[in-house]
Amino acid sequence: MNTIEPKTIRCTTCGAEFGDSEVGSRCPACGDNGVPCAIADDVTVKINWHELRILGIWATQWAEAKCEESGRRCLAAILRRLRAQHPDKPGLTLMEDIQEAANALGLDMEAHGPQGVKKIKPENQA
Repeated sequence: MNTIEPKTIRCTTCGAEFGDSEVGSRCPACGDNGVPCAIADDVTVKINWHELRILGIWATQWAEAKCEESGRRCLAAILRRLRAQHPDKPGLTLMEDIQEAANALGLDMEAHGPQGVKKIKPENQA
């Protein structure tokens, strides 16, 4: 009889979940070779959204200046998963703030940072 292996590991970058026997040196879903999460270590944290925004903004700015692309990708994925839990709240990064301002004002904007200048256009809003 085939039994389904319980999901014990989560890829920190893509969020895919796997059993122990499914994971080698890379995530089977996205190919990332970063350290995965143990699902057993999931916790619930009480934090104010403003405090979470401060952490997200600081972490993103630090990662832009100090991390390789894989680290920036991992942080962005974590922040996306956090934001998805409360899509009605403001963004968790300065880039999200600028995008929201561009959308609200209908204006093209620029963000200047360690990675250079990024042009931000208003997204189509329905």
